[in-house]
Amino acid sequence: MRVVVFSPADSFTENSLPELTSDDDIVVVCWRAGSHEGSRRIGLPPHRFADRVARAADVHVTLRTLVRVSPFDRGAVFWRAARRSADVAKAAMAADLLVAPERDGAFAAWNALARARRHGRRPLAVSGYPAARAAIERLR
Repeated sequence: MRVVVFSPADSFTENSLPELTSDDDIVVVCWRAGSHEGSRRIGLPPHRFADRVARAADVHVTLRTLVRVSPFDRGAVFWRAARRSADVAKAAMAADLLVAPERDGAFAAWNALARARRHGRRPLAVSGYPAARAAIERLR
């Protein structure tokens, strides 16, 4: 099974989806790729200005809301970075399951799903690790 995890914070560990075996191909798309066993990481280059804007807006709920509807939204910035990566496009196109464990990865996963469907592929896409565990059981 081929699984792509859109996790900007790189929250994926081997315990996140214990149903997967060593025969499964796991690709984690994140901002900065660390070295973890059992999965391949695709690190995207961070957008420093958008990150500064989002951190500055974290002080007040109104500012956070304004950032969420702007081009500086962390989910939109992550999606744009993922969209520019040929490695992410190749992995997502071959995936059987797309997982968005965090809110900021959901937009990228949703767009990867839409792109795959336009090309005749039918992967599953879920939000969160519990839903991914259930989807893995369905796919097996």
